Amino acid sequence: MDTRQLLAITAAISLPVLWLLIYPSLAAKTGYEILVPEHHVMRFRYIPVITDPGTMVEVSGAITMTALPLYLYARRRVAIAEALDQQVAELLALYASLLASTGSAADALLAAARILDPPMSMLVEKMARIYKSTGDLDLAFREAFREAPRKVRIYAYNIVAATRSRGLMHRVLGVAASHAQSTRRLLNLVKARLSEYGFIGALASITYAFSAGIVVGLVKKLSLLSLPGFGRAVNPGLLLGLYYYTLIVIILAAAFIVARVVQGHSLLATKYIVVLTLPDTLIMLLSPMIIM
Repeated sequence: MDTRQLLAITAAISLPVLWLLIYPSLAAKTGYEILVPEHHVMRFRYIPVITDPGTMVEVSGAITMTALPLYLYARRRVAIAEALDQQVAELLALYASLLASTGSAADALLAAARILDPPMSMLVEKMARIYKSTGDLDLAFREAFREAPRKVRIYAYNIVAATRSRGLMHRVLGVAASHAQSTRRLLNLVKARLSEYGFIGALASITYAFSAGIVVGLVKKLSLLSLPGFGRAVNPGLLLGLYYYTLIVIILAAAFIVARVVQGHSLLATKYIVVLTLPDTLIMLLSPMIIM
């Protein structure tokens, strides 16, 4: 576990705790009673259901604070992975020429490291130094590219294979570089076509939050009219709590699906959790005011 990962996990634990400690006093200072947590809970088929809006905002804020540092860490990891994926074709194209001119795999790797940009340059330099000290190119590759994405490792391993073959080096690396570039162009095209679905997923959760709030508002209004049997049969707070739980499930499912299918990285689900959870909760809680 690296330092950044440890910091992200620590922040993901400490920030929601800090939020839960300071939110009640902050909500009281706003002057809006709907935001003040009362921590009312009812049981529905053995499930504890939050029934007051303030507690829902408090819980949604805690979820957001948990996801935020994880998203910042994930964004950096994904940026590094994307950069490596883009640079691996350049590495393959460079290495054959550099090895032919230097005659040494270690020197060729060091020269490539000076030409390439980070983060690939750091991995290649590490590989070169390990190879110089051990004389084992396969070991050097495994140690240097241990944490690189699987696809990058598959393409970059052609360096080891081409160095061993020598005679077919340009052909091996040329085909691998061409395939890497073609695959990346295809994936970028697919990602661009699918990018609209990210907006659709967000819009779906917002629409659900708004419609759920309207339904709860109608139930509250009808219960105030004292219609025969209606007020006793439906508890607006319990209904709101059940809608809230469903909304959280929808947000989590939409976040994971969009991140995995559209972005190609499950870690980026935390981005959509941060963006949607608190706003959707507020939309659901405030939308009943339209009809009240």
